[in-house]
Amino acid sequence: MNNSLIREFSFLYLFHLQLPIFESVRNELSTSQDDLRDSMQEFRGTTDINLSAEEFKESILRIQKVSENIKTLEESITPFLKNWTLERISKVDRTLLILSTSELKNFDTPPKVVINEGIELAKKYGSEESPKFVNAILDKIAKSN
Repeated sequence: MNNSLIREFSFLYLFHLQLPIFESVRNELSTSQDDLRDSMQEFRGTTDINLSAEEFKESILRIQKVSENIKTLEESITPFLKNWTLERISKVDRTLLILSTSELKNFDTPPKVVINEGIELAKKYGSEESPKFVNAILDKIAKSN
């Protein structure tokens, strides 16, 4: 199983949900696992990421954890954003922080791996400052657990 691909697919899925056009999809996902699976399957067809059936199931689990705990995740990130709010940071950074914080809190992945993967995704999809920003916040969150 390629956890890096699972993380990248999960990140891309969560990121695309932040677009205003997907507001109704976001609202439906919190109520139905079938809707989530169907939405992710549809999105899967739009990416170049080739997940095995097992990897796709794992990505569904990760997105479910985020969906079920989004408010708690946001609340656990906010204290570490000095002079920032979640609404002010880029959508890429916000999505990476939420997804990575969920993994730190809900899965047995070593914190160093979660942080490194978050940094790599920030390098690929974020701004020039994103890797440093994501690293600093995730490091603080990991140390607080």
